[in-house]
Amino acid sequence: MGGIYILLLLMIPLGFVPFFVVLYKRNRVKKILQTGNMAKARIYKIHTSPKFGDTVLYTFYNDLRQQYFGSLHSKRDAYRVNDIIVIYYLPQNPKRNTLQGAWASPIFLIFTLAIALFVLFAVYKLHEMVQTGAL
Repeated sequence: MGGIYILLLLMIPLGFVPFFVVLYKRNRVKKILQTGNMAKARIYKIHTSPKFGDTVLYTFYNDLRQQYFGSLHSKRDAYRVNDIIVIYYLPQNPKRNTLQGAWASPIFLIFTLAIALFVLFAVYKLHEMVQTGAL
């Protein structure tokens, strides 16, 4: 098997990496929401970017009264400093925390699936070109 075929075979899994990353993150959020503890978090700082919206920094306490920090990205002016939000965290690892609705949009999933299918189609076409001698 030639080197070009090995490259083509390696491109297929690489094209699916973003899709599987999004699936992993969605499943992790789902697990935290189902099995995690609820806590109230206080927003203590907001970084605003004209292009990318707000990065919201919050703090919360777990059941043992230990303080933890988290962040989220939102549209501009969705939150204010000192707002209280409900978050969910894993009791065994409170650094893993999330909000209701995180990664819920199917847009990321659809976009990364489109990337994977495009790569799959490109590999097919490149293979076809190699077979016919056009490449």
